[in-house]
Amino acid sequence: MQVFNDPQASADDIAAAAGEDFLLVLYGGKSDGSLDKQRYSTYTRTIAKKPVHAQFDLATLPPTSTAGRHHSYISCIPPGAAVARESS
Repeated sequence: MQVFNDPQASADDIAAAAGEDFLLVLYGGKSDGSLDKQRYSTYTRTIAKKPVHAQFDLATLPPTSTAGRHHSYISCIPPGAAVARESS
């Protein structure tokens, strides 16, 4: 987690990094990895266990790093903040 030691890191960068680590651990990955690598690893393990004709549910995969970062931004915004920005 180099972002915590970076004096130039913004609060958004730190929240996104912490959110990605949280999602990574939630989906069974190691906190020093990335969501994209965990997504690929989960995909290959799941496909290897299924027969060729079986359907695959993408919702079972972890989100991408970009989606995880977006989710972290959204979940860190206080409930009225978005409305206050639009009205000003």
